[in-house]
Amino acid sequence: MNIVICIKFVHTDLVNGNQETEDHFVLNPYDLYALECAVSWKHQIDCNIICLTMGPKGIQSYMQKLYGMGADRVICLCDSVFAGSDTVATSYILSSFIRECLDYDLILCGDMAVDGETGQVPAGLAARLNIRYISGVKAVREFREDSIILEAGTNEFDTELSVAIPAVLSVNEFTMKAKSISLLALKKAQQKEIEIITSGNFNIDVSKCGLRGSKTKVLEVENNFVKKDSLRLYGEGKKAAELIKRFVMKNHGEVCQ
Repeated sequence: MNIVICIKFVHTDLVNGNQETEDHFVLNPYDLYALECAVSWKHQIDCNIICLTMGPKGIQSYMQKLYGMGADRVICLCDSVFAGSDTVATSYILSSFIRECLDYDLILCGDMAVDGETGQVPAGLAARLNIRYISGVKAVREFREDSIILEAGTNEFDTELSVAIPAVLSVNEFTMKAKSISLLALKKAQQKEIEIITSGNFNIDVSKCGLRGSKTKVLEVENNFVKKDSLRLYGEGKKAAELIKRFVMKNHGEVCQ
């Protein structure tokens, strides 16, 4: 079974804003969870995991870790004509490449990206590829020759579905931290190739890409994230409780008992 995972790298401040790190980009938490789900399926079935992303050259150094996390193939769509793509243009570019260049049974996505939270790309992919789309997937219970049994739902209720493949699945769970990768796996990952694909490598209408092909226009971007310094209070028992109470009263004016 061939599983394509559409992933996105986002700015580190959107995920680890309170942590000091040299990394400028991290894997979108919803997509990270989707990747970990697919890797866990390798214990059940023989599958080939293809990670597909679209972005600038700056993210390619971060993509190498995807091999260490369990990917069998890593592809980056990188071209200046793709820059500034909204969800409409993004789903067009990704679906065009998938249709022409990849054999797939499942396309797996995170429900949304933390830098936009529109959640429109998975549905757009399914519509353009004319295949089934299931959102809110929580688990795949069984793999069959031409279908899968999965659990999907919302916060209110869950349901079990039988879904014919090929299909697009999106997961609404997320994880903030990737599982640790062994040093040996990282060394092997560094030796593998990241495939760089430009607009000249497959059939695509560049007028439907990037800012030209986008239906929405970003007028202004504001970063309202406020980073606060931490304070460590030392003490034990009643002394610690009193220190915390004084600190909260001083800064917030009230304290919960």
